[in-house]
Amino acid sequence: MEFQFIDSLYYQSNRLSRMLTKIAEDIFKPSDLAPTYAYLLLLLDQWKELSLSDISSSLYIDPSTTTRFIEKLIKKDLVKRRKEGRFGYISLTKKGINKMPIVRECKDNLDIQMSKVFGPKTSQKHTDYLSEIITKLKVFKWRLFYFCKIVIVYRSYSMILSFFILFNSLLKEGLWTSS
Repeated sequence: MEFQFIDSLYYQSNRLSRMLTKIAEDIFKPSDLAPTYAYLLLLLDQWKELSLSDISSSLYIDPSTTTRFIEKLIKKDLVKRRKEGRFGYISLTKKGINKMPIVRECKDNLDIQMSKVFGPKTSQKHTDYLSEIITKLKVFKWRLFYFCKIVIVYRSYSMILSFFILFNSLLKEGLWTSS
C-alpha cells in the first residue's frame, strides 16, 4: 500500500529512526540499558566528567531530559554528580566503569549490524551525511530562533529587513532552497 507522504523527508527520516531504534534496543538488551543511556555512559567514559549542558548538546537532547536520564542512572549507581557552585558535573561510578565493557560490546555489535544492513562504506557515508545535515539544521535552528526573538522584541518594519537578511544568508549557504 503506497501513501502520498512516502516522499516526505520528515516521514521517512522518522520511519528510519523508529526502525533503527528497534534494532538498537534489541542489541543493547544485554547491557540492561536503553541505547541513549548507553551512549551517555560512552560519553562519560570518553571524557571522564561532563556538565549537564555538555551531555545535552552532545546527545542533542533537552536539558530536562538529560536531568531525567542522569537521575535514573544515579539510582542504578552507574553515574555520580559533583556540584561546583551552581554547576553540576557527571562522571561514572565504579559500577558504571565496570559496566563499560558490555556497553562497548553492544555499541560495536550495533555498528557491525549497521554495516551488514548498509555495507561498511555506505554505512559510513550515511553517517557522515547525516552529521552534515544535523550541523546545517543546528545553524538553521539557531538563526530562526534569533529571528523570532527580533520579531517579538521589535515588532516593526525592521523585522521585515531581518527576515530578508536571514533568508538571504540561508540561501547563500545552501541551508534554504527557493524551490
